[in-house]
Amino acid sequence: VGPALPSMAISKIKTDKNGNPDRAKYRIVVLGNLDPHNWDSTDCFTPVLSSPELQILTAVATQLKRIPKSGDVSQAFVQSI
Repeated sequence: VGPALPSMAISKIKTDKNGNPDRAKYRIVVLGNLDPHNWDSTDCFTPVLSSPELQILTAVATQLKRIPKSGDVSQAFVQSI
């Protein structure tokens, strides 16, 4: 396993029909173009949240008094292609 690849956050403000801000969309993407390994085009990797990672995420959200919300995961994979 090599070093972790850098990532960046992408944000977009969605507007209503009058041009007023309606909602914000955020996603985190990995900069795969910086990966030194030449992956085969048939290789496919899907990020999966493990049980300990979910517990840590829930604990941090509780500490910060935040309510965890889920995103539209099915659309995330469709639009990442």
